[in-house]
Amino acid sequence: MKKNLRVLFMFTVGAIILFLLIFAFPIVMTAIFFTPYVKSALILLIFISIVLKNKLSWKNSVVFVVGIFSLVGMLMDTAGNPIYNKPLAVIVSSVGELNIESKTYNYAPGEYSITDYISIIKSEGEVVNLHIILLYLYRFVQYIILYSIVATLLGLLVRRMPDNKIPLVPVVEEVTPELNQRIQEEKRRREEEKKNRLTLSVEVKDTVIQLKKTENSIKAIKVIREHTDVSLAEAKKLLDELED
Repeated sequence: MKKNLRVLFMFTVGAIILFLLIFAFPIVMTAIFFTPYVKSALILLIFISIVLKNKLSWKNSVVFVVGIFSLVGMLMDTAGNPIYNKPLAVIVSSVGELNIESKTYNYAPGEYSITDYISIIKSEGEVVNLHIILLYLYRFVQYIILYSIVATLLGLLVRRMPDNKIPLVPVVEEVTPELNQRIQEEKRRREEEKKNRLTLSVEVKDTVIQLKKTENSIKAIKVIREHTDVSLAEAKKLLDELED
């Protein structure tokens, strides 16, 4: 019984996926490619989600995200929407009315391309076709400005977002009498060890003093280091402390 239910469930899921691929997916893609505001809003929402999720700001690489999304917006949303096209329409208003349209060419079933055209319609009815490169440049600059403003506003929001990092709390160990005794014993042991390192036997001490008297300090220091475990600076200091 469970096996049959599992098979039935798999068939149901497959049917839903097939339905989405055949019917829903084309509707969504049509809305994305042919509805003026959908592409612009979708790109903007993806940009906002990436910036907020990664807590990006101008201090940590948001400039790269702005550049990438400006390029993506230029290529995917070339036609723009009435709001995005308003500044360009104002710029060319002295010449005529701005006209941006997208045409779809079907080459084969399921294969098509979308081409954008930009032109200016003069008052006397003359149509002046502009090169699409001008529209690409305008859209890229527009997205740079738009996403820079959005990134700045989101940066202010990111600063107010709580940090999810768990603060490191230092562990303070209570010093018990036993632990304190062990610490003191270790200190005494180290002091004794240091003292032994700097202790010379009577014979070595006499030799070093004799070398010091003959102003042969280099050899005296060498003798000290051969019979002790001290550094060069410590050997020199020990030599200076020895009385003639």
